[in-house]
Amino acid sequence: MNNLRNLSKVSIAEFQNNSRLRWMILAVLVLVFLSISAWFSSLVTELREETAAAINFSSRLQYLSDKHIDKAKLKRLKEEVDRQIILFPTAQSESVAEAQALKELEDILGPLIYKKRLNLLGSERLDTDNTLFWQVRIEVSGQLQSTKLIDLLSYFDATQVHRRLNALRYQLNRSNTVNLVVDVLYLGTKDE
Repeated sequence: MNNLRNLSKVSIAEFQNNSRLRWMILAVLVLVFLSISAWFSSLVTELREETAAAINFSSRLQYLSDKHIDKAKLKRLKEEVDRQIILFPTAQSESVAEAQALKELEDILGPLIYKKRLNLLGSERLDTDNTLFWQVRIEVSGQLQSTKLIDLLSYFDATQVHRRLNALRYQLNRSNTVNLVVDVLYLGTKDE
């Protein structure tokens, strides 16, 4: 206990006699104060941004709730969606969708790409409120003559509702190497 009292007396005496120590302690206190102030400032800014986003979202919801919904237009849109959905090929399961996608790409790209290799990257189940889709992603690599590039791209034009070209890399005149990633979409059945 005496050692603690002696230590505190020595510390107080050193603080009173050493002006550099007083300035260093003041500097440390200022740095601590500034750090705490910056932390509180960032916290307040973050809360302000979250509050502004919530208010914005609330006002958009209020706008949508006040807006009149034309039931006839909504019915026409649903009918158009139903007409578009029946254009998709069907698959009963994920594995069937993968097999169909591999076969389809083999058939359409077979005459165009030499030394081709198809690699199944994966598939994903896409559920909507009353419709199930299987999206299959396949990587295709090989060699493609430059005169057949347009033919290749025509298999992924806007009329192909279920095939989409996700990525394409073509090295012209080197080895005519082509790498593409294709997404193929199939309409599934929910009773699996």
